[in-house]
Amino acid sequence: MIPNTDGRVLDGPGGSVLAGAYATGWIKRGPTGFIGTNKSCAQETLTRLVDDFNSGRLREPRSSATALNRLVRERQSAVIDRAGWKLIDEAERRRGAERGRIREKITDQAELALIAGEAGRGTEASVLGRLRRRR
Repeated sequence: MIPNTDGRVLDGPGGSVLAGAYATGWIKRGPTGFIGTNKSCAQETLTRLVDDFNSGRLREPRSSATALNRLVRERQSAVIDRAGWKLIDEAERRRGAERGRIREKITDQAELALIAGEAGRGTEASVLGRLRRRR
Protein backbone atom coordinates (compact mmCIF):
# COMPACT_ATOMS: atom_id res chain seq x y z
CA MET A 1 0.00 0.00 0.00
CA ILE A 2 1.01 3.58 -0.61
CA PRO A 3 0.68 5.90 2.39
CA ASN A 4 -2.28 8.18 1.72
CA THR A 5 -5.07 10.19 3.27
CA ASP A 6 -8.41 9.72 1.48
CA GLY A 7 -6.50 8.93 -1.72
CA ARG A 8 -4.00 11.80 -1.51
CA VAL A 9 -0.53 10.20 -1.55
CA LEU A 10 1.78 11.05 1.36
CA ASP A 11 5.58 11.31 1.24
CA GLY A 12 5.72 8.59 3.91
CA PRO A 13 3.62 7.12 6.71
CA GLY A 14 2.07 10.06 8.57
CA GLY A 15 3.88 12.45 6.21
CA SER A 16 2.87 15.38 4.06
CA VAL A 17 0.59 15.23 1.02
CA LEU A 18 2.41 15.04 -2.33
CA ALA A 19 0.59 17.55 -4.53
CA GLY A 20 -0.93 15.94 -7.61
CA ALA A 21 -0.31 12.33 -6.54
CA TYR A 22 -3.32 10.10 -5.87
CA ALA A 23 -3.99 6.43 -5.18
CA THR A 24 -7.05 4.23 -5.47
CA GLY A 25 -7.93 0.55 -5.26
CA TRP A 26 -5.66 -2.01 -3.66
CA ILE A 27 -2.63 0.27 -3.73
CA LYS A 28 -4.65 2.70 -1.60
CA ARG A 29 -6.27 0.34 0.93
CA GLY A 30 -4.71 -3.09 0.47
CA PRO A 31 -6.05 -6.25 -1.24
CA THR A 32 -9.59 -6.13 0.08
CA GLY A 33 -13.06 -5.60 -1.30
CA PHE A 34 -14.87 -6.25 -4.54
CA ILE A 35 -15.98 -4.22 -7.57
CA GLY A 36 -18.30 -2.01 -5.52
CA THR A 37 -15.51 -1.28 -3.05
CA ASN A 38 -13.17 -0.28 -5.86
CA LYS A 39 -15.80 2.03 -7.33
CA SER A 40 -16.48 3.86 -4.06
CA CYS A 41 -12.73 4.01 -3.37
CA ALA A 42 -12.13 5.60 -6.78
CA GLN A 43 -14.99 8.04 -6.24
CA GLU A 44 -13.46 9.15 -2.94
CA THR A 45 -10.06 9.71 -4.57
CA LEU A 46 -11.59 11.52 -7.54
CA THR A 47 -13.50 13.80 -5.17
CA ARG A 48 -10.19 14.75 -3.50
CA LEU A 49 -8.57 15.36 -6.90
CA VAL A 50 -11.44 17.64 -7.99
CA ASP A 51 -11.34 19.45 -4.63
CA ASP A 52 -7.60 20.02 -5.07
CA PHE A 53 -8.08 21.25 -8.64
CA ASN A 54 -10.91 23.62 -7.72
CA SER A 55 -9.00 25.05 -4.75
CA GLY A 56 -5.89 25.76 -6.84
CA ARG A 57 -3.66 23.16 -5.14
CA LEU A 58 -2.72 21.55 -8.46
CA ARG A 59 -0.29 23.04 -10.96
CA GLU A 60 -1.45 23.82 -14.45
CA PRO A 61 -0.50 21.04 -16.88
CA ARG A 62 2.84 21.58 -18.61
CA SER A 63 1.50 20.13 -21.85
CA SER A 64 -1.70 20.48 -23.81
CA ALA A 65 -4.52 17.96 -23.89
CA THR A 66 -3.53 17.28 -27.51
CA ALA A 67 0.02 16.40 -26.43
CA LEU A 68 -1.32 14.08 -23.71
CA ASN A 69 -3.66 12.39 -26.19
CA ARG A 70 -0.74 11.89 -28.62
CA LEU A 71 1.45 10.41 -25.84
CA VAL A 72 -1.28 8.00 -24.70
CA ARG A 73 -1.91 6.83 -28.27
CA GLU A 74 1.83 6.38 -28.88
CA ARG A 75 2.07 4.13 -25.84
CA GLN A 76 -1.28 2.36 -26.30
CA SER A 77 -2.82 2.75 -29.73
CA ALA A 78 -6.04 0.87 -28.87
CA VAL A 79 -7.60 3.62 -26.76
CA ILE A 80 -11.35 3.51 -26.17
CA ASP A 81 -12.81 6.97 -25.68
CA ARG A 82 -16.07 7.94 -23.99
CA ALA A 83 -18.10 7.50 -27.17
CA GLY A 84 -16.64 4.00 -27.57
CA TRP A 85 -17.36 3.18 -23.93
CA LYS A 86 -20.99 4.19 -24.45
CA LEU A 87 -21.24 1.81 -27.42
CA ILE A 88 -19.80 -1.02 -25.29
CA ASP A 89 -22.19 -0.20 -22.44
CA GLU A 90 -25.16 -0.31 -24.83
CA ALA A 91 -24.01 -3.64 -26.31
CA GLU A 92 -23.56 -5.20 -22.85
CA ARG A 93 -26.99 -4.01 -21.72
CA ARG A 94 -28.62 -5.24 -24.92
CA ARG A 95 -27.02 -8.69 -24.60
CA GLY A 96 -28.04 -8.88 -20.95
CA ALA A 97 -31.65 -7.94 -21.73
CA GLU A 98 -31.78 -10.75 -24.31
CA ARG A 99 -30.95 -13.16 -21.46
CA GLY A 100 -33.11 -11.58 -18.75
CA ARG A 101 -30.14 -9.93 -17.04
CA ILE A 102 -29.05 -6.34 -16.48
CA ARG A 103 -26.01 -6.80 -18.70
CA GLU A 104 -23.67 -9.39 -20.09
CA LYS A 105 -20.05 -8.35 -19.67
CA ILE A 106 -17.92 -8.48 -22.82
CA THR A 107 -14.34 -9.45 -21.98
CA ASP A 108 -12.75 -10.13 -25.38
CA GLN A 109 -10.47 -7.17 -26.14
CA ALA A 110 -10.75 -7.46 -29.92
CA GLU A 111 -14.54 -7.56 -29.70
CA LEU A 112 -14.56 -4.56 -27.35
CA ALA A 113 -12.37 -2.62 -29.80
CA LEU A 114 -14.66 -3.46 -32.71
CA ILE A 115 -17.79 -2.44 -30.80
CA ALA A 116 -16.13 0.80 -29.74
CA GLY A 117 -15.18 1.56 -33.31
CA GLU A 118 -11.43 1.18 -32.92
CA ALA A 119 -11.19 -0.22 -36.44
CA GLY A 120 -12.51 3.09 -37.71
CA ARG A 121 -9.87 5.12 -35.83
CA GLY A 122 -6.70 3.85 -37.41
CA THR A 123 -6.17 0.55 -35.61
CA GLU A 124 -7.92 -1.69 -38.11
CA ALA A 125 -4.84 -3.71 -38.98
CA SER A 126 -3.98 -4.63 -35.40
CA VAL A 127 -7.59 -5.37 -34.44
CA LEU A 128 -8.23 -7.48 -37.52
CA GLY A 129 -4.90 -9.21 -37.00
CA ARG A 130 -5.95 -10.25 -33.50
CA LEU A 131 -9.30 -11.46 -34.81
CA ARG A 132 -7.69 -13.54 -37.55
CA ARG A 133 -5.35 -15.25 -35.08
CA ARG A 134 -8.29 -16.21 -32.84
CA ARG A 135 -10.21 -18.02 -35.58
